[in-house]
Amino acid sequence: MTIIKNFRGWLLEQSQQTINKSLTKRVNFPTGLHSAAKANLDKILTPELADIEKFLKDTKGQVIQIELFGSESAVTNYDNEVTPKAKLAAGELSKKRISTIKTFMNTWLDGLISKGIITQKPEFKETVYNQPASEWNPPAGATAEQIKALAAQEKYTKEQYLEVRLSVLGEIETTTTLIKPDETFETGLQKALTSSSRTAGATADYFNKSIFHNYSVAPGAVLGKTMDEIKKMPGALLTMNDGVNIGAITSKLINLPKFRFEFVPNGGKKVKTVRSNNDRHTAYVADSYQIKFPSFKEGTQEWKWAWMVAHWYITRGFPQDWNFISNKPDNVDWTFIGKSLNLEGTPPNPSTTIESQLETWPNQAALDKYAKRVDKVWKPWNIK
Repeated sequence: MTIIKNFRGWLLEQSQQTINKSLTKRVNFPTGLHSAAKANLDKILTPELADIEKFLKDTKGQVIQIELFGSESAVTNYDNEVTPKAKLAAGELSKKRISTIKTFMNTWLDGLISKGIITQKPEFKETVYNQPASEWNPPAGATAEQIKALAAQEKYTKEQYLEVRLSVLGEIETTTTLIKPDETFETGLQKALTSSSRTAGATADYFNKSIFHNYSVAPGAVLGKTMDEIKKMPGALLTMNDGVNIGAITSKLINLPKFRFEFVPNGGKKVKTVRSNNDRHTAYVADSYQIKFPSFKEGTQEWKWAWMVAHWYITRGFPQDWNFISNKPDNVDWTFIGKSLNLEGTPPNPSTTIESQLETWPNQAALDKYAKRVDKVWKPWNIK
């Protein structure tokens, strides 16, 4: 229920607002070790998880997803927690570390359920093993002590880690100030955000709207995925667009020149797609992305404001994409814009663009037809 009040000439709207919170924590393991005790997981993770638990309790929230990343160095691996120590194939130590953190997180989740804080466990997304960046090639004839010293170098030890990423959602009661009709700014938030644009051609016509907004149907079709699989991918805002342009914002609360925030994929792959009129376009499909602000120095007030606007833009247009952002800062008040201003419009209307996708991609045959079209258009070309 929404309550509208008038207080000294200001309109105040009280409502429920969905807010996000995330946690990213990396734990380094000593060589050949994989147990919770050896990595000191309880000391490292429990204080951070206590903060998440309080958030969930205060907002009646839910844990949306837990991502687990296991890593090991290229040094010849042994399980040093058994006697005698046992040699392990590449990736085996990483799997043991994943199993350790999964058990730890499941115990934490079971505790939340028993306390009535959450009602169900989230999905675990696991990346068990990545090829180490640093090659292991000790010199011929090296002694055991020399090999031990070489294995202790930072370039190897920093790859012996496990990372957990946690995404949660909750709701808070907010008071939103609706600026009076006669109170305008030379260039206000609504005007600035309404003039924002994404990749050129994104809204040129009905077909382009179907590939640049909401689900990543175009690159998903090329990758041979079903619609159910496509819905689990990062959205088209991240895969099909390289950034968002925002006009100047001049208000009593935020003052920013026009700026751009860019999407930088963390690895992943390039995928050939085509727009209307067979214009070639390259999508970038990754497990996660970073947001960059070329115009602002990290940590400045402008940089924090820019993050607030980026958060508002993404969560207003396609909120699932916020869970794929890997470099979210922990010193930004994500509720500021929602609590302070009533912003209208600007990001694409989700219902309209989802409708365009449903009409353009009604079945698997339509996805397959698009993939063949892309192959035909791109045949004389290669992505370098």
